[in-house]
Formats: sequence, structure tokens, C-alpha cells
Amino acid sequence: MNFNKDYPIAILDTNIIINCPNILDILMCNIVIPQTVLDELDKPKLKDKLKKQNKYPRIFLNYLKEKSNITNLSKDGYKLKNDCMLYLDRYNLKHREVNFYDKKPDLQFIALAKNIKEKYRNMEVVIVSQDGNLKLYANTYDVKVKTLQEFKNDNPKIFANNINISEVIGAVTGVIGAIGLIGAGIVGIMSKNKGYKAKPFNANIYKGFGRKNRRF
Repeated sequence: MNFNKDYPIAILDTNIIINCPNILDILMCNIVIPQTVLDELDKPKLKDKLKKQNKYPRIFLNYLKEKSNITNLSKDGYKLKNDCMLYLDRYNLKHREVNFYDKKPDLQFIALAKNIKEKYRNMEVVIVSQDGNLKLYANTYDVKVKTLQEFKNDNPKIFANNINISEVIGAVTGVIGAIGLIGAGIVGIMSKNKGYKAKPFNANIYKGFGRKNRRF
């Protein structure tokens, strides 16, 4: 991967792409799409549900397909605006510290972020997601997760002009996502207390709260 070091690296979650399929026209920074996103969108149940709701992100998927005919998105990437890069990542979804043999999507996102952070230490690496649970999990691994609005607040210059995030993406976190955000806040408060040290996330504790129970 060969990123433009003047801009942050945004790892996009599935819920961002579903609710904002033209995200690549809005966001002007380095972007990484985990293979996990395409795998989730290809699941029959989710695909059928999204099609019925007229929310299947064909625009985004067609864009990736078009660019993949031009270049190898996994190896060479594709140059976007501001000389930033777009990559489809298939190879960095495991990390030695993140339940190495666990295939849970949330943990694959976290593993990818940690791998990129270790290689590009002087760049900001952020998972952009509306999922509060993911934010909670990632916090224990020192990985940043920001909503699209939070990411815009911190980096207003990399967004297209006059973009209203609330209109673009709407309220997508759902009840479980809200619970996750509350939990992330609790963890944040605890981490400020002297002597508190976050423990690595144990996926077994959170069985039943995975993506199959999440509202996209």
C-alpha cells in the first residue's frame, strides 16, 4: 500500500457503504475497503433485505467493479482525488493480538486497523462506522472508531462542500448500536482512572451481539 501521507486513512465499515453508497464522491482521503464488507454484502439474507428496502449499494459495488477492471485494487490500489489511494484489502484481516483464529467481522476490522497502524505509524488510521459495538470493541485494542459525523468534525477539509451528514446517512445505529456507544463511553471514563488498564477483547463474552443481530 502506498498512501498519501498528508491525509488520514479511513477504513470503511459496511453500514457506511449501505447508507452512503456514494461515499467515494464525498470523502477525499485514503480509503481502505476490507474484503469483509464485500463478504457481508454478498450474504443472501442481507442482500435480499437491502434490495427490498431499496438500499443495496449498487453504485458503490459497480464503482469497485469498474476500477478492478483497470487495476488490481488489492495490490496497486486506485488513485482518488488529492492523490489519495483506494485499496481493497484481503490480506490483513488477522492480527496476532486480535483473536487470531476468530472470523468475526468486527475483529477483522480491528485487526486490519492494527496492521495498517503498525506499518504507517505517523498517519491517522480510523475505522469509520456508525456501529457503537464496534467502537466499544476497538477501544480495548487502542483502535480509533469514528462515526461519519465525528470524522467530518475532525477533518472538515477532506469532505465535499456543503455535505450534511445527518441527511446523507441518517440514524443507523439502532438500539444495539446505542448500547455500544454507551458502553464505549463507560470504557473511556474507566480508562481515565488511575490504575485502570483495558484488557484485550474476549469475543466469547459478547456472543449474541455480533453483526447477525445488528441493524445496518
